Amino acid sequence: EQASRSLRIGVRIDSMEAISNGLIPSIALHGVQLIDKDGRVALVLPTVSAAISPRSLAAGRLEQLYVEGAALDIRRAKDRSIWIAGLQLSALDDAPDAASDWLFSQPEVAIRHGQVRWTDETRNTAPLELSDVDFVLRNRHFSHALRLDANPPAHWGERFTIQGNFRHPLLALHPGDFDGWSGQVYALFGQVVKGLEVVDAMQKVATGSGDRPKTDVVINSVTITVAD
Repeated sequence: EQASRSLRIGVRIDSMEAISNGLIPSIALHGVQLIDKDGRVALVLPTVSAAISPRSLAAGRLEQLYVEGAALDIRRAKDRSIWIAGLQLSALDDAPDAASDWLFSQPEVAIRHGQVRWTDETRNTAPLELSDVDFVLRNRHFSHALRLDANPPAHWGERFTIQGNFRHPLLALHPGDFDGWSGQVYALFGQVVKGLEVVDAMQKVATGSGDRPKTDVVINSVTITVAD
């Protein structure tokens, strides 16, 4: 009930257990579900493990947050509002909220073997599903490193990887304020089905130590279109 009031969304938890691992014990939640305002299951977390230590408790953080087999629902409603795990994204204030600050203050967050389902109610198309999703986020002081690996639908291509390394300003009050971040994003796709001439041009850029390009390769904009 407390979780439901805090998130303003229905929360179900089947069971909870404490696991002793010496100096770094953990708490495991099983069968966690978030229920949206229409009664749909928006997020399923079969197992959530939170490791704690004296150091993390003193800092008000977790040592590690590990999620196994998460199933996330992302939806664009007919009024074009975006809902993530039953929470309306467009209803959030422009200022970073406490949840974002908390997330980007945790030393490590890992999601293994998850699923993401994207439903667009403004288009007459089938939902898009990503399977076997692995996500790791590591936050160290003023830096944030993340990696996403996922399998798209078979007709889209092979498994892809997206990595990012970012920093937020030294005097930033909110680590979850993305507007102040700077950094780089890398993407690796097993198969390109369109735009091969762009890939060929990028391959011809001279590289130096570590196979890094000697000159920056800048992508000014990216547009993702879901085909009918």
